[in-house]
Amino acid sequence: MGRVNIFLSDQLLDEIDQEAKEEGTNRSVLIQMVLEQHIEAKRWERKEKDKNRKKMQEASRKMDALAKTLGKWDPKALEGRLVISAHHAGYAGLENCEQGI
Repeated sequence: MGRVNIFLSDQLLDEIDQEAKEEGTNRSVLIQMVLEQHIEAKRWERKEKDKNRKKMQEASRKMDALAKTLGKWDPKALEGRLVISAHHAGYAGLENCEQGI
């Protein structure tokens, strides 16, 4: 096991010692546990961000494909009578929105 020397404020060191006492351990074990938990939390956070980034990229690819399928269109020309195909939008029943169903 490696050894590390660090500088901590007297107040923080007192708090660490108090917490270690309450946990029934020593400051070295407490600091090691806290650092392990911190590192694990950061790894989990990075994985979640990566998952969300991949989901956003996939959604963007789908939107690009939809835009390519639809081609150029004028949203003002369709105003008030827009009907979206459930096949393209991915939602059932939207093709009936014009009828108010």
